[in-house]
Amino acid sequence: MKKLKFLMAPILAVGMILGIGVGHGHAEVSTVTVEEGDTLWNIAASHENVTIYDLYEWNPGVDPYNMKVGTEIIIDPGSDWYHTVSAGDTFYSIAAMYEDVNLTDLYVLNPNVDPFNLQIGSKVRVKYGDYGNEYYTIKSGDTLYSIAMVHQDVTLVDLYHLNPGINPLNLQIGSEIRLK
Repeated sequence: MKKLKFLMAPILAVGMILGIGVGHGHAEVSTVTVEEGDTLWNIAASHENVTIYDLYEWNPGVDPYNMKVGTEIIIDPGSDWYHTVSAGDTFYSIAAMYEDVNLTDLYVLNPNVDPFNLQIGSKVRVKYGDYGNEYYTIKSGDTLYSIAMVHQDVTLVDLYHLNPGINPLNLQIGSEIRLK
């Protein structure tokens, strides 16, 4: 028994250092309960690094003009959505670590992050939220205005916010844009 104990201690120590054999749990989803007078804007403003656009994405189906008291609103979907920057990380190296994200995605998902000045410990978003999202495939003759007019509850402003970097003068036939 003593020999096994002396053998297991170094193995466990190496495993703990390298993270081998340790279950990696995911951070819990954080929510708030809507109270009288709450708006998506004041909920976003009261939480660090949360934008109103994040709240729209993480809470599909929530009507910002008719928020029901007692509704649970996601304010942090958990660690699967973010990468914590370590020494030596670059957008390129981060994109290489995740299957479902490429370099262009990182630029789109992190418009306020300077990729040439990543701060150790800061968060870089690495996941799109597709919960309840709707997409539209561009057809010949489409404009953002015509698309907004055809789809109920979609405004021109929504299309710009949901499709950062879109060039309204150069919509590519067959490409998809996000509606919700």
